Amino acid sequence: MGIMKTYLTAEKKLVAATLAAYTVRSLGQLGSSLISMLLLSAALEGRLDKVLLVLACNCGAWTVFALFDRWSNLLQAKTVARINTALRKNISQNLCAADYETLQAHNMGDYLSWYSNDVDQAEQLGVKNFFTFCFQIINMALSFSTLMALHWSLAAVALVSSFVMLRGSVLMDKQLKGGSQKVSESGEQFTHQLKELLGGLPIFTVFGLKERFSQGMEQASCRREQVRRDFVRRQENGSLLVGMMSIATQMLTLLLLFFLCIRRIIPFSAFYGAGNIISMASNSTQQLGSIRLRLVSAKPYFDKIGKAPEQARPLPALPVLEKEIAVEGVSFSYSEKPVLQNVSLRFRKGGKYVIVGPSGCGKTTLLRLIAGQVGGYTGTIRFDGLDVRQYSTASRYDSIAYIDQEVRLFDGSIRENIALGREFSQQQLEDALRESALENDLARMPQGLDTMVGEGGKLLSGGQRQRIAIARALLQQRMALLVDEGTSALDQENASVIEESLLRNEKLTLIMVSHHLDPQRRQKFDQVVDFETL
Repeated sequence: MGIMKTYLTAEKKLVAATLAAYTVRSLGQLGSSLISMLLLSAALEGRLDKVLLVLACNCGAWTVFALFDRWSNLLQAKTVARINTALRKNISQNLCAADYETLQAHNMGDYLSWYSNDVDQAEQLGVKNFFTFCFQIINMALSFSTLMALHWSLAAVALVSSFVMLRGSVLMDKQLKGGSQKVSESGEQFTHQLKELLGGLPIFTVFGLKERFSQGMEQASCRREQVRRDFVRRQENGSLLVGMMSIATQMLTLLLLFFLCIRRIIPFSAFYGAGNIISMASNSTQQLGSIRLRLVSAKPYFDKIGKAPEQARPLPALPVLEKEIAVEGVSFSYSEKPVLQNVSLRFRKGGKYVIVGPSGCGKTTLLRLIAGQVGGYTGTIRFDGLDVRQYSTASRYDSIAYIDQEVRLFDGSIRENIALGREFSQQQLEDALRESALENDLARMPQGLDTMVGEGGKLLSGGQRQRIAIARALLQQRMALLVDEGTSALDQENASVIEESLLRNEKLTLIMVSHHLDPQRRQKFDQVVDFETL
């Protein structure tokens, strides 16, 4: 309950209003049961006027019940919506606070599962059950108070019965926590498999293997549902245990009520109404045991997505690049495979550099190290003599932009993809479009900058996507561009236009990776770094 309590406390006014509305609702329900005692007494007396009066009071009690039941449900829905939004906001804050390597520790399917499946489970098992738990506590308190008013022994037996049932539910805690964790993990795996299979459907179609898609979906679904089924079985075992205890204790309390009526300790007319109240108390206790089991199951979800970002000691911001980027004796390995060994290079501000060499020699890795996307290296990377490890990674992006081979575009317009929500002048936009060789493409598009790119840029060619990525980096006015095969998807003419534009920009530091560099292009760069001979 610890983490969930934090979110409920943040909405304490709404929670209090919901519980207040439910208390009035329960009073209406309890009032109806008490009125039933008077109804039986009036019927035995043969008093029609009294019967009609009691029925009118009963109708009023049920009206109160219905109105406040609706109000409590609406308030609960509002509270749940706010907490779900807060949970998703917390996930976003945790992701924003994580460094690049931490983000790469999970795949996209995991994150999708956190925002959807895990929030839904936190709602169903946690927040909604919290309200139901409180509602049943209110019912129990009112029922016990009424039973105490009738006779103390009825309240005592009901109280002892409640304690026994709640203790019985504790026996299932460990199993349910483990089962809930497995359901959460299976949700992440299923979302990842779903994403992979849907992304691969065009490939299956081209090679006539659509049945592989169907089989994969069926197998993923079966694995997911098997875990869910096992968890439900554990929940139902706990509920069955509590339910059997509830039946036994309810029968015991009814026998005591019958004995009290026979001995004339309480009026016999109270038997009908008191029986309803005993059932209300017993059912509330049974519900509390089952709900408590579900609240235990919610804990792993809140532990995963509800924790606030860790407040580590903030690192200072790295000053904007003024002179040079220095790589000093840097070595790096993937697992146990060395990729870079004692590499030392200097890239002065405004210089134009190209890195060449065979696949797998570490060209991309070097760019990612400079960009802060990979850590765990030995040696030193300095910006203007400052060791970048002593400064925040996020501030490094004030100076540099990294253009990956795989361009990522949002499902929006070209304008939205290059401006990223910021405001730029028309001249700035035109300069970026010209220097990225994108202006000719826009001239052929009826909607120009407002042309939609589709999910992942699927409505554009590979070359157009790369030109947008370059325009985006230029428009954001970064002092250094790290380009990993940034013109690989372009035809020679457009590739040359972009390279010429970047090379002419005296203020721009350009570090480019290329697998194919002809002699004529080599001469345009200040330095060609050949990793094969480094």
